[in-house]
Amino acid sequence: MAEDEEEVPKKVVEEPNDEPAGYTVHWTIFITIVVLGILYFFIFYDK
Repeated sequence: MAEDEEEVPKKVVEEPNDEPAGYTVHWTIFITIVVLGILYFFIFYDK
């Protein structure tokens, strides 16, 4: 290991897994697309 590299702080190693947050991002994007699709259907589809 090079001398200029720093060790990872203990707090970072002990952090819980962030994988559930990644699933939340996917659901948020999906719901946004569905809502925008519904708005498009009601506002612009019949014109």
